[in-house]
Amino acid sequence: MSLVNFVCSYLCGAWIGRHFNLRAYSAAFIGIAMALSPVAIYRASGHEALSLHAIIIFAIALTIKRIRSLPAWSALIFVALGTHAYYFPIVFSLGVFSQLACDESDIQCRQSAMHSGVKRLSILVAITILSLLVYGYIPNSAELDPGGGTWSANIFALLDSQSHSFIAKPLDRIDPYQWEGFSYLGWLGITALILSAGAIICSVNNGHNDHQAIFPRPRCYWTLITLFAVFSLGNTWFIGSHKVIEVSDDLPLINHMFSTFRATGRFMWPMYYSILLWGMLSAMRSTRVPKSLTIFFALLLLESHVPMALFIRQDFASHYREGQEWQQRLDSNQDPLINTLKNAQLFLNLTGDPRFETDSLPSFIPQAINPTIATNYKPYLARMPQNFSDLNSGKPCELAMMMLKRAGGSFQQDRIYGILPEKEANECRHIVDISSKQSLIAKDPTAVYAIRQQPG
Repeated sequence: MSLVNFVCSYLCGAWIGRHFNLRAYSAAFIGIAMALSPVAIYRASGHEALSLHAIIIFAIALTIKRIRSLPAWSALIFVALGTHAYYFPIVFSLGVFSQLACDESDIQCRQSAMHSGVKRLSILVAITILSLLVYGYIPNSAELDPGGGTWSANIFALLDSQSHSFIAKPLDRIDPYQWEGFSYLGWLGITALILSAGAIICSVNNGHNDHQAIFPRPRCYWTLITLFAVFSLGNTWFIGSHKVIEVSDDLPLINHMFSTFRATGRFMWPMYYSILLWGMLSAMRSTRVPKSLTIFFALLLLESHVPMALFIRQDFASHYREGQEWQQRLDSNQDPLINTLKNAQLFLNLTGDPRFETDSLPSFIPQAINPTIATNYKPYLARMPQNFSDLNSGKPCELAMMMLKRAGGSFQQDRIYGILPEKEANECRHIVDISSKQSLIAKDPTAVYAIRQQPG
């Protein structure tokens, strides 16, 4: 999928460049800048779906080219929902904007928007609801994240290299979570922005500002993109590590949105791509030396793009080594806990904390060891089903009895295990086989025990 994303991002960037009649090499460069975006590549090794930024770039391309086609926007919304939920608000908002936004000089578009705007929006909303149903977003049985945190963008996110630059040093921010807001414009974006602003000021002063606006209804477009950027700052705004604003807990709708989209920093992406495209396009179509400017931009591209590529290469290599070491550990059959999990049919978290996780047993390790294992130990990455917390909270003995009753004898007696604190295990001797104790790391108060299906 990453290769498909690179190709699609390149084609979208080049398509935008050719729309403004740029030279072929200038349009190709814009495509390359989009395809190799550090903001997208940054997530390739950890969360591939969130690195597929061709979806955002294509939405911006449709907006720039004033394409209001319902089939195109409907297909893009459908793909966005199927790829990752965070793309949906961005694509849907741009789709609605494109149905209504017309250049002041485009009389035909304005008349069409006036007469059929409500109809077109209704169709778009209907297709969106159908897509939500198809992918299972509605009805939704997942719990919302209980709250806030700092999975946000820093106010300086567009200027913070986060150490992915040959020149720029990282700025202060709240670690570790504000890496989610990584949207570093780099010297390419900042320089293009300055050159474009200068070119526009000169054109206005000389009375020659006759270029078509890059975005339709620029004020409305930038207002929409700014709203995304503001939301990306989360419920607590930081300049560096200094708190500036904290959103009140008395705003239920806003807090509901923060809980639904807890990694708000990702909503800085539309601002990043919009600024980068506006800067490059404005500068390239205003210059009298397009080849020299393209070469200059290509050199600036190296400042952040190459360090990010090297970082990701090292990250992939590290994942590969860790995978090989883990596979060797699995194959060695020398770790008692691994052998236990290989044999287990049911592995229970009986600590009373549904979100419990120990360093001795990281998330999804039981499933990695034994893909067929049934477990309530950290079974979900970000969202849990409704009532999961209630069903997995309580006293260990009562939890064990309830879960065994729900299992209804579906698992073999000698292939049921649980993890719980040693103190509570001694109180549950009627269902916990104390003699089977497998201690974890020295400072870990929990241990793994065999669980009797029939109380002894």
